[in-house]
Amino acid sequence: MSDSSKNEIGPKGQMIMGIVFMFGSLMVILVALSSMLGSSKEREAVDWPKVQGVVLESGARKFRESASHAPNWVPHVKYRYQVEGQNHIGENYRFFHITYEGRYKKSAEEMSSKYKPEGPLMVRVNPEDASESVIVALKPRGKGSSYIAFGFSCIGLLVGGALGWSGFKEMRAAV
Repeated sequence: MSDSSKNEIGPKGQMIMGIVFMFGSLMVILVALSSMLGSSKEREAVDWPKVQGVVLESGARKFRESASHAPNWVPHVKYRYQVEGQNHIGENYRFFHITYEGRYKKSAEEMSSKYKPEGPLMVRVNPEDASESVIVALKPRGKGSSYIAFGFSCIGLLVGGALGWSGFKEMRAAV
């Protein structure tokens, strides 16, 4: 066996590498798409009618916590609003949460600090279910890095497919 043949992965290894490359690229594509599109609820809420509400309390609340990571924090605003003479209480700052890790709790607090107790705010209300509401409804759009990751992942998907296909073709030719 020559030295150069020891470093070759062979057709089966090439096919496996192609599949792994494609799987990894697909995962990055899914993450990039979720960043670019946001949640369907977030997209719908942009068009919900607005009503006047009153802030009851505001601050930051734990969103997720695990033994291996510091807790994540999100802005928290509890508010009251009225639709067709009925009072409702809401606590949705956003549907698509942007979380702040432990040391950034201050960022979540700063975002909610503009909502002072007993202060006014505009609330977006679901026209089909007045008990569902949200304060911040933005049209989701990915940052530039989301589009770059999406583009490179599409290229990675093609490269992985070509790599896997050529390995598959070599394996079939050897049979």
